[in-house]
Amino acid sequence: DRDVTGVQTCALPISGFSRKAIQRDDTARRGPASASRHNRGTARQDRRVISVHVAASSAVLRAGLESLVRSNPGLSLASADSTEDFEQHVDEISADALLVAIPRLTEEWIVTLAATAIPAVILTGAPGPASLSPALRGGVRAVLSDDADPAQIAAALTAAAAGLITMHPAFLDLVNEEARQSRDDPPAEPLTPREIE
Repeated sequence: DRDVTGVQTCALPISGFSRKAIQRDDTARRGPASASRHNRGTARQDRRVISVHVAASSAVLRAGLESLVRSNPGLSLASADSTEDFEQHVDEISADALLVAIPRLTEEWIVTLAATAIPAVILTGAPGPASLSPALRGGVRAVLSDDADPAQIAAALTAAAAGLITMHPAFLDLVNEEARQSRDDPPAEPLTPREIE
């Protein structure tokens, strides 16, 4: 049989229905507005808070980044330190993502960040020459300009924790240029006739 709401009914006891079926029936009776409120509430419950470790060479900059993390409901501050302390205690850090502000992304920093196995978001004024591609291979998940706004930084942290890569457009051009140069460079050893075939 069908009732006036269009939901099929039968004479089974309530224990014969699953909880989800009852919720679907109840949602249909309450209407779309109520269902939308219910879905929004469920989405809020399912949203994961990302713990972030902040490292910056400047105490003022570090305080600003800590404040940015604390003010975002999707982020929580796991810990913070200077870049010098970060390098010394990198293996002790526990967080879902790193937020590291450094003047320049160097090979030394790439090695340090790769040792953490934690996805990293880098704020930098200038990537070092030919450093972006190795950084991405080493576990860096975002490279943003040091003047990135709070919304961009928060979005990059969320993406990094999800395993996605975020790149400032100017830095992306550098990655593409590195890739083109790598393709154009002659091989270190000449190819044998067999390899050429």
